[in-house]
Amino acid sequence: MTIFEQYLNFMDEGDLYFQRLARLAEQKQWKLHDDLPWTSIAEFPDETDSCEQNPLTGFEPYQTMDKKNRRCVDLQRHALEISEIFHGEVLAMLISAQLVNLLSDPEARKFVATQAAEEARHASFFREYLQQFNLPVFSPSQGLHQFITRALQDQRWEHKVLCCNVTIESLAMAQFAWLRTTPVPALLDQGLRRILEDEARHVKFGVVVLDNHFRTLSPEEQDCLANHVISSVMSLAPSDNHLLLLADHWHWDKHQLLYHLRKRRICRPELYKSRFRQLSLNLRKVGLFTPSAAERLQKWLGEPLAV
Repeated sequence: MTIFEQYLNFMDEGDLYFQRLARLAEQKQWKLHDDLPWTSIAEFPDETDSCEQNPLTGFEPYQTMDKKNRRCVDLQRHALEISEIFHGEVLAMLISAQLVNLLSDPEARKFVATQAAEEARHASFFREYLQQFNLPVFSPSQGLHQFITRALQDQRWEHKVLCCNVTIESLAMAQFAWLRTTPVPALLDQGLRRILEDEARHVKFGVVVLDNHFRTLSPEEQDCLANHVISSVMSLAPSDNHLLLLADHWHWDKHQLLYHLRKRRICRPELYKSRFRQLSLNLRKVGLFTPSAAERLQKWLGEPLAV
């Protein structure tokens, strides 16, 4: 079989798979205002100063606040966290829209058009969720801002798919799963559940598009791409550093807060490990789980990873 015949076979298989994913997306469609409990908004759950998931637990200026001010801080912190997620969803929407013009396969273009619409619904959910609690949408953190700029300016379709359907989705799926283990309103919990189902479908699409393409690259090229993705995620891993904005508002010492956040990431690395664990799974699926990538990820996870 010639290379061209192999290519045609792959395109036929890809078409069928993209069609199945598109049909699944149609079956799993959910409506932002009809399928979520907007009318049963409860008061935002209290964060206790001993909550293990609270990144400010153990930070003395926060611990010594009265309950009313601590609640204000918790709401601001939550708004910062959801704002980062909102900006990630907007980025995924914009990249998906760009891919409509960059991909050549009609069925693949149809799917990313559907994905763009789904990412837009995700962004709308997080924006309206913040509005329900009268919380602002903060600007993206510096690391996320730089990541967004690079991703939108890169014109290579495979890099955009890698960014959108592997890197962003790895971070999102780990973050959403972790959020659902914390005290959050039922509205957010149900919204995250539905969004996670969409994101899993987006990853499947990326795997099909990228797998055969990346396996044709040389080991050096695969390694370069894998390490680029890992470096991108590492630049976003300490994303709670944007909580330094709280130091400005509450007149805390920024260096003291930064030290606390770094120490916490070392002592309680569960969230950061989950991000890299999800990334390792997705890199393996697209054929970029190289020995060098496994070695770098192992340092973060502290566990052996078979290539």
